[in-house]
Amino acid sequence: MTIFVDMPPPKTTDAGGLEISYYDRGRGGAVLLLHGIGSNGSGWSGQFAALSARHRVIAWDAPGYGGSSPLPAPAPAADDYADALDDFLVALGITSCSLIGHSLGALMAASFAARYPGKLDRLVLASCALGYGSTTEADYPDTIRDRLTDIRELGPKGLAEKRSPRLLTGRAGPELRVRIEETMAEVTPAGYEAATHMLARSDIFIDTPGVRCPTLVLCGDEDVITPDKGSRLVAAGIEGARYVGLAGLGHACYVEGPEVFNDAVQSFLKGLD
Repeated sequence: MTIFVDMPPPKTTDAGGLEISYYDRGRGGAVLLLHGIGSNGSGWSGQFAALSARHRVIAWDAPGYGGSSPLPAPAPAADDYADALDDFLVALGITSCSLIGHSLGALMAASFAARYPGKLDRLVLASCALGYGSTTEADYPDTIRDRLTDIRELGPKGLAEKRSPRLLTGRAGPELRVRIEETMAEVTPAGYEAATHMLARSDIFIDTPGVRCPTLVLCGDEDVITPDKGSRLVAAGIEGARYVGLAGLGHACYVEGPEVFNDAVQSFLKGLD
């Protein structure tokens, strides 16, 4: 497992029968970080030092990622991850928190916000994956079929070599590119496949009308994976939500521009510390 500078050592807990691995640092109001389909909890290293100065910052490895157990269903829904997140919060004794979800993590966060509105203080949705709203595997679009083919035929390392370069802009340096590729290469085939099914079957716009907490939506204006048009639509569908574009950043905006990302988040979280 790749552990980057500024990351605390990983911990594990039993959450409703699932073993969940996570990183935990700081005191104050809890802020949970939910990674995307090609990452894991350690990918948030650029946020821990900044956010943990005023908050308790927790990054989980989603079910099927890192040291976390997979969900029982091979083709889970966003709600299944949201329920697992609720079990995780209960296991840690957290009754309310703020959520920051990136990409696929935004789908999980929006589902949690709609299902457990009383447990959220604030919500940040970044580089929003919208989902495809497929009802069966026969309805999957080519983009989903390509993901499944890549993990089955190329394996995690080949998947990372093929897909990770598109997460960053052309200005990103070699160190960042290696970091993104190494992190993606740590996915497990079963965990990645389950998350791909979730992406195919989800529709974030089903959950956004149920979001009732203060919400910030972020997206890099050079994101080629989840272009900013989609994130703007997400913000428009949540009452009172604010959209902030991140100039010059791609899909992995929190990795490529941690200072810009952290400044936007810290400004939004003021008053919770």
